[in-house]
Order: sequence, then C-alpha cells, then structure tokens
Amino acid sequence: MFVGPTSGNAAAPAFRKLVAEDLPSHSTDLLTAGILPIARGGSGLSSTSAHYVFIGQTNQAGAPSWRELVESDIPTISITSKTSGTLTVARGGTGIT
Repeated sequence: MFVGPTSGNAAAPAFRKLVAEDLPSHSTDLLTAGILPIARGGSGLSSTSAHYVFIGQTNQAGAPSWRELVESDIPTISITSKTSGTLTVARGGTGIT
C-alpha cells in the first residue's frame, strides 16, 4: 500500500505493508442494521430457536453454530480432585465435614 508513516508524524507516504495502527478503531455501537457473520465475530443470525447455544462442533474442529447442548458438551469433573473442605447441600453434598 502507498501510505503515510504509522508514527502519526507528518512524512511522505511510501509503499509498505499495512499494520494494525493503519486501521481506525470503530465502536460496535455504530452497527445498527444487518447481521454480523461468524467470520467477523458475530453469530450469523438475527435470532435462533429457544434453548439453543452458540457453540463449536461436538466431535470435530469447525466453525461454531447454533444448536442444542448435548451431554458431550459438559465435561466430567471429579469432585474429589477439584474440591477441599465441606461440600454444601446446595452443591449436592451433605454439609457435614
């Protein structure tokens, strides 16, 4: 690109690669219409079905999509290795030490 310096100082433009400082920052508050695609950090939809989540694939790499949670989305956590002390009744324990 034929652009000025990144320093902000006045200088003659030159051919160089663009860098992040060359691009203006825009607030997402300026987005008032349309649908932001997944590739740009959006959901790709204006609405979705009830009880759906925006999540990655269950068994392979790939773009996230809107779908229902499945059992394999929730990791198994060993309670014996992740806690210490007394497990409260509200958390499924007895509240007794």
